[in-house]
Amino acid sequence: MTRVWTALDGSHAGGLQPADLWSTIAGNADKAGDSAFALKARHISYSLMAAGIRLRDASDHYHAQLMAAIQTEMRSGSRFANIPIRDLQLAFHSVLSELASTRDYLAASIASKLGAPNKIDAMNRFKDWLSAASRADLVHGPVASVMLAAYDPRGSDPWLHHLTEYRNLYLHRQPLGSTVSPAFLVYETVEHAEVIFPRIIMPLDASDPFAPGQDALTRFLQLYRAMNQLAQLAASHAPYNTALPTFVVS
Repeated sequence: MTRVWTALDGSHAGGLQPADLWSTIAGNADKAGDSAFALKARHISYSLMAAGIRLRDASDHYHAQLMAAIQTEMRSGSRFANIPIRDLQLAFHSVLSELASTRDYLAASIASKLGAPNKIDAMNRFKDWLSAASRADLVHGPVASVMLAAYDPRGSDPWLHHLTEYRNLYLHRQPLGSTVSPAFLVYETVEHAEVIFPRIIMPLDASDPFAPGQDALTRFLQLYRAMNQLAQLAASHAPYNTALPTFVVS
């Protein structure tokens, strides 16, 4: 049975998470009679929520693998693989898929309110549509400008480009863990603030173009947090507010 779970992460902790903000926007759009935008908002909310749930699953698998390594008194620095590692790889596979879906749903929602036709329903089409000279003023919008900068491989923080490349690599060319890293785990003990503690990492391959050798959970969590920040920014500029429905009892 799936646990009832919501990520309480980053600057959103203690308030509505971006997935919840977009769910609220969907309800308010429906109330205003804009069913088309409400549907886009629901898609954003669902995919962002799903990405968080799959990160939860990955974290659960890390914990299970760590407990098993400790119980078997595994030596620090040991590399290993086992049957349950497939569940972990599939969780990461889903994370990237859902984050990429969120990217496209966000692009479609912004495009629709800028007057784009319905066929502009993905990030690459949104970028191409905005490249027309007649729409030069639109690229400076508060959300479009941030998305384009993050999508530009030459940008200072091209995380949206990185996400796109990971998604294309693992969903179209090479299933995650099928041939190269992340195909194994490493158990190690590390010291922090004079405390030694054990941990599990799943290092990305040395050929990874963006984060060679970095732990997969750390890397994909970074992309998840960046997507949450983008979704929150987009929610603050959405055509419908994020006010929750209220009930008056007299």
